[in-house]
Amino acid sequence: METMSWIALRQQAIPTKLGWDTDRARIQFNKKFFTQMCPDWLERSLDYGRSSLLRTAPEEDVDKSEKLNPET
Repeated sequence: METMSWIALRQQAIPTKLGWDTDRARIQFNKKFFTQMCPDWLERSLDYGRSSLLRTAPEEDVDKSEKLNPET
């Protein structure tokens, strides 16, 4: 984020890179997006999904799945 420019991975991308690097409004938006908005959205999404991510199945459900899939 220090240089505030894009890196073209292919020769064909250089015209797009040059256009993006000279567009000051785009540069400011991207900086705000990658440093503020994106981390906020990620944190919010993790908070919304935390309960389902941390949920464990009741032991009786685990026993049933072992009977259905004995090789696991």
